[in-house]
Amino acid sequence: MTRSSNGRWPRPLAGMATGIVLAFALFSANAAAAATHGGGEHNEAMAALRDLQAAINELDGASNLTVSDPQPYKDAAQRSLNAVVGSSDSEFDARVGNPGDSQGALGHLEKLTGQENGEPWALVVRGSWVHARVAE
Repeated sequence: MTRSSNGRWPRPLAGMATGIVLAFALFSANAAAAATHGGGEHNEAMAALRDLQAAINELDGASNLTVSDPQPYKDAAQRSLNAVVGSSDSEFDARVGNPGDSQGALGHLEKLTGQENGEPWALVVRGSWVHARVAE
């Protein structure tokens, strides 16, 4: 399954790719704001970015496949989902591997939402969390 002649993702990966890319774009643009506080916020922000990037990389790799068997595409989509949700989620499937960490992007974003206390980056974290949930 590759991108069609109009450059769009095939339908099975389109929604997931859109959600993850939006979450990454929103969050990466303002991760520096969380990083300025150092400590826990910085670590959570960077871990969420790494997990979102891992999810995007899995979908990007799937777009370059040229096989007719649907399983490699499904496995790539599941690995991408694994990076978003983390290993404690019911949708996690260890069989295909996890390009992210055990908490997943959502776990890190949820920790950040609990630490926002009027911080300027709070709305961006919430928006990224919503887009990652949509991708899930």
